[in-house]
Amino acid sequence: GRTRAIMFDPNDITNKKVWAGGVSGGLWFTTDITSSSPTWTKVDDFWDNMAVSCIASDPVNPQIFYVGTGEIYTGASRGFGIWKTIDGGNTWGRLSSTNEFLWVNDIVVRNENGTAVVYAAVGFNYYEGAWHYGAEGLYRSVSENSWTQVLPSTTTGIFQPTDIELDASGNIWISTRNNPYGYGGGTILKSSNGLDYTIVYTDPNATSYSPGQYRVELACAPSNADIVYAVGAAITDGESECHNNCGDNDTCHQNCDMNDISFFIKSANGGATWTPITIPLNQDNVHFTRSQAGYDLILAVAPNDENILYA
Repeated sequence: GRTRAIMFDPNDITNKKVWAGGVSGGLWFTTDITSSSPTWTKVDDFWDNMAVSCIASDPVNPQIFYVGTGEIYTGASRGFGIWKTIDGGNTWGRLSSTNEFLWVNDIVVRNENGTAVVYAAVGFNYYEGAWHYGAEGLYRSVSENSWTQVLPSTTTGIFQPTDIELDASGNIWISTRNNPYGYGGGTILKSSNGLDYTIVYTDPNATSYSPGQYRVELACAPSNADIVYAVGAAITDGESECHNNCGDNDTCHQNCDMNDISFFIKSANGGATWTPITIPLNQDNVHFTRSQAGYDLILAVAPNDENILYA
């Protein structure tokens, strides 16, 4: 299945050990990602049944990792909270304080004056014929025994975060998708203290729509805290109808794909202003996401060059 979670092991000085999680089940690692044919080892058989959505390490204690579960973008699999290891991945246990975290979209651990503070982007979703109501919003924890929701509310409900990023100065960036009530998508928020969040961008095309639309993904330049990229995904009713009428006709599908990116923007001043980026096209002259931006979209900036962006 799709590999949404990946992390270089901070305890490996050779930078060859990598952890990866599949949203259709499984937590795996390889001891040599540089190999032309790397060998992947699964943690254990139990993890085969877990939809792994994100993974993060503790900057204060690199032996501690966190794994989030639940694949929200397609609704393919419900999760079962956040899991933690304190011995570099040898053994794992679930945090009972995250019983209501049914879909964990992202996790970031921030060093706040020597204390590792965990942030989790959480949502609830429709799954197998019913709404599964759990926690929703951006949850912050200092002790892991308790969590506090720190995002402001939207017109209806709480912002549902999809991506959490830290810039080079340690500011927290949050992007959103529409919550289950159809509000709050296409938004970017920023915080310096982790408790108070300011909206720095809202997609002007985002409206009350179906749950899950107007998803946004972010990328902060590691070499420059002022440089931030964002791409927003939105699929209109017209596109859905187009796809339904296409059957197996690839040409028809490609003609529908132009609506899958709502915006692609860059800020050079820490989110104060934004400028558009030309949306890349693939070899078929359609958007690079090919109508799949709702569930397989991510960005990253090159470590030493703020002008090189990977999608």
